[in-house]
Amino acid sequence: MLKGLERLTERGKFDEPCSSIEIKKEMEFKANPVAYWWNECKEDIFSQPIFESLKSKTVVFKLAYESYKNFCKEEGIVFEKRKEVKEMLSEIENVSVFKDSRFNQEVVEMILEKSPQSPDNSKEIKSTNTVEVEYSFGIKKNPDHMLAGRVLSRKRKR
Repeated sequence: MLKGLERLTERGKFDEPCSSIEIKKEMEFKANPVAYWWNECKEDIFSQPIFESLKSKTVVFKLAYESYKNFCKEEGIVFEKRKEVKEMLSEIENVSVFKDSRFNQEVVEMILEKSPQSPDNSKEIKSTNTVEVEYSFGIKKNPDHMLAGRVLSRKRKR
């Protein structure tokens, strides 16, 4: 009995039986198939993003939705409509769905967890009349002053 206590102390947690892991997955799937699909497939979905920065990855919603539909067909369940999938994705932490004017279509953006080794991506502006804008996906330069984010600074070349 003391050896069992020692093993538990070393691991810091109980071993979960395979049968309860399967039941847990099934319950999660039935409760929210979109979140379950997201957790199972997000690495594949974001393997070829249309935009990637140190802070986020962005993919076209249409492709993500196709992945979701295929997943549901493989699992033998009825899939949700596009609108419901967008709403459910938006409820997932660090995920947003919106129409991106850069690509003129709806996209899914996943905010990456900040790693301690990430370099600072702030840059000094050297061009004339450039406005630095902070978007949810990072810092971009917008020479046309068509702001979609919050203005951080305006600098003129002297």
